[in-house]
Amino acid sequence: MAEQPTYSAQQALRLHEFSDKDSSPLAQHHTLGPRRHQASPGNHNHDGSTSPKLGAGKGLTLTGSTGGNVALQNLIAMLQQVIEFTDNTT
Repeated sequence: MAEQPTYSAQQALRLHEFSDKDSSPLAQHHTLGPRRHQASPGNHNHDGSTSPKLGAGKGLTLTGSTGGNVALQNLIAMLQQVIEFTDNTT
């Protein structure tokens, strides 16, 4: 087995200075944050401030009357645009 090189802290910092962090899902390193290709911090929520809000940028608008379940049917259809699930409602 090949011996692993040993780096000083300063050498390691220099090696990482031009790393491919956050450049793609396959990047070697990822920083924490809400942007594309970043890792989510453990304290994130889905309000759009610390991670992307579900459905953001899709222009979703809920329509229909709440009496008669039209709005509920439309809400289920809207949710299927941003969350993968099987609708078994009748």
